[in-house]
Amino acid sequence: MFGGADNEVLKVFPAASQISGAFKLCKLTENGLELCAAGDVPLGVTTPETEVTLAGEDVSVQVFGSALIQVGEDVKAGDLLTSGLDGKAVKATAGKPIFAQALNNCGEGGCVRSLIIRGGYLPSA
Repeated sequence: MFGGADNEVLKVFPAASQISGAFKLCKLTENGLELCAAGDVPLGVTTPETEVTLAGEDVSVQVFGSALIQVGEDVKAGDLLTSGLDGKAVKATAGKPIFAQALNNCGEGGCVRSLIIRGGYLPSA
């Protein structure tokens, strides 16, 4: 079921390619979900149940609310987050899409509690 789900917080899409791991940022393509690369516009965050999802299999993503997100660098509470490599979040910089705001400090590779805000883009200096 493309884009369907039982509620507005979680959405289910087929995986366009293999998706490995929970708490990763995903983007939506014409073929389904893929892990975000640096600068991609995330649709949502893979749920805690996500292990290895093969292409064509259904994967759930959280699209609203408070979520854990794996980070690719150290972040502090209040930092605005965007997509980095391998579906990990990094601090947003000018011209990058803001997806969430960190609610606590977290070291690289950890999972930060975040609020999904879809805040547009940071302006250039």
